[in-house]
Amino acid sequence: MRLLAWVIFAIASGYIFWMMIIVGIVYLQLLDGYALHVTFKNYPWVDYVSAFGTILAAFGAVAAALIALFLERVRSKREAEAKRSMSSFYLSDICLYLEALFNAYQDLWVLAHDQREPTLSCLVSHELIREANFKVPDFPRDSADKLAQAVVFYSVEQAKAVQIFRSIQSMHTRASSMMMQTDDWGCSLLSDVEEIASVYSSVCSLFDWARRKKNGYGKVPYPLESALLNMGANEQIQAALAKFWNDT
Repeated sequence: MRLLAWVIFAIASGYIFWMMIIVGIVYLQLLDGYALHVTFKNYPWVDYVSAFGTILAAFGAVAAALIALFLERVRSKREAEAKRSMSSFYLSDICLYLEALFNAYQDLWVLAHDQREPTLSCLVSHELIREANFKVPDFPRDSADKLAQAVVFYSVEQAKAVQIFRSIQSMHTRASSMMMQTDDWGCSLLSDVEEIASVYSSVCSLFDWARRKKNGYGKVPYPLESALLNMGANEQIQAALAKFWNDT
């Protein structure tokens, strides 16, 4: 960029220098004591200098346009990098939301485990939900909107963020419907927990990208992984969790 600036400076300085010479010669020609008639192939050399200056000005305009495009590209790149760094804060809020949602399911799971043998699909009653004090945490909408703006420069990460938002919306709606249910109904707690873990894994993968970590595998981190293992009370559930992690 510095070299381009020097090129523009040299072109502009040369043009100004030649224009000063033209003005000086014309001024001297107007004096009685100086009769300077310089020609080149029957054309006044002033015309050649003017034409040359026009060409230089055209090249200078092209160079200025290229520099403007280059600076705009640099600015966009820096803006994208800055938003990428800021996205880690927004992803942190989403992780906290998923952990809070998981803890609500964990309390419900523990209470269901105390009352019956845990299975992949269990009947959840309204009394059980009320006894577990099941509450759906508030989704950080502001952080989600800012994250969507932060990844707009990165098509791959933008697609991942859209998929994460869709999954979270589905989970949030399903969890909210559990609180409003008045009759006993069948649901798979493990399936919901697995979906939370899957989304958590995707968020952590974006987290590694935002922090410029190259060795992110999208693995469900501690303490969520530890809690999931503790929830796997029997071999069937542990096998399902193991399969889920291997697929992830």
